[in-house]
Amino acid sequence: MAGAPTPYHPTALPQAVLSLVRQLQQVRDLAVAVLDSVSFSLLGEADAMMVLGMVEDLGRRVDAARVASAADISVRCRRILGQESLAYKNGAS
Repeated sequence: MAGAPTPYHPTALPQAVLSLVRQLQQVRDLAVAVLDSVSFSLLGEADAMMVLGMVEDLGRRVDAARVASAADISVRCRRILGQESLAYKNGAS
């Protein structure tokens, strides 16, 4: 994606990963605060349509990140990895 930040590599420094987690927490907190403050029924028709468009766009981006993250974890949890499997390391057998 143009303008997208450099993806985090599996060997990224712990500080970089913590920075990513902090950024995601801040984004989540901001989204929660903004969405909780909206009185959808009080919006005019045009405003309601604009808000819906923004919420749908945000949702699609979150869904894409959710799918990519889950797919990555699925690969790391493959049984063939044995004791190196993320599932094994987290107590699943």
